[in-house]
Amino acid sequence: MDNKKIFVIDDDPHIVELLQVGLENAGYTVLSDSDGSSAVAGVKTKKPDLIILDLMLPGMNGYDICACLKEKEDTALIPIIILSAKDTPPDKITALKLGADEYVTKPFDIDEMVTRVNTLLTRTEYFLDANPLTRLPGNTTIMREAGRRLKLNEPFAFIYVDINNFKAFNDNYGFDRGDEAIKTTAAILRNSADEHNFAGHIGGDDFIFICSPENAEKSCLAIIRDFDSSIQGLYNQEDLERGYIISKDRLGTEQKFPVMTLSIGAVIQDDYTNPVRYGNIVDTATQMKKFAKMNNPGSKSYYAFNKRK
Repeated sequence: MDNKKIFVIDDDPHIVELLQVGLENAGYTVLSDSDGSSAVAGVKTKKPDLIILDLMLPGMNGYDICACLKEKEDTALIPIIILSAKDTPPDKITALKLGADEYVTKPFDIDEMVTRVNTLLTRTEYFLDANPLTRLPGNTTIMREAGRRLKLNEPFAFIYVDINNFKAFNDNYGFDRGDEAIKTTAAILRNSADEHNFAGHIGGDDFIFICSPENAEKSCLAIIRDFDSSIQGLYNQEDLERGYIISKDRLGTEQKFPVMTLSIGAVIQDDYTNPVRYGNIVDTATQMKKFAKMNNPGSKSYYAFNKRK
């Protein structure tokens, strides 16, 4: 739970106590305020991960608090659950239009509320972590997914995917075409994932794919096949026929850069005899990706495996 903070804004001490007991038992830190006016300032200083907000409050009502928080950049993304005795459709619609994420009516079931908090925090974290271009989950979610499998001693393949010659392509064709290359790669990984696999985007032209060990090589081959066939559609015919583009390297020297390919480094994690850390897996996958890049046979993508023992 990473000691996430829940800010309860309600002037009923019995409601606050019920929420505090239930949420603290679920592993959260609970803060509270009974006055609407001071609660707005409290949100800025306490920086909660989620707010549970009553509508009928002294000082400032819940509608105004919600509107105020959603209008400000530093608080706009904090999820808000409205908790109120008002249960008419207009009340709910008004709150949701002001930016509330959920609306729960009193009386309520504490177990259901804890579940709503869990779900909303998970959804919000995923949204904030997702890459804005590809919408694939980012570093935090990648680390959590690998950590979950490690905690369960679950065998898995951790596959690091890198696009070769992307910078030269991006410099030569421009950001729009470069974005298309990134989105094309993301779509290929997303289409390769099912309920047992995972696709993530570290950033730039670096991606992660996690699957079962027995499907690792098949997945790498499918990703390479789809990438090599799709990426050519982003090049001008003249460059394709020539087999390269002319662009400047990082030192400003003009070079010939072949059509983009993939370098893939994979780690098979199936041995839990000794403790295994996420960082070790990332380091090994990075080394295998570098090995694949050095051994890339010209215009074809290449993958390399390392079985951890």
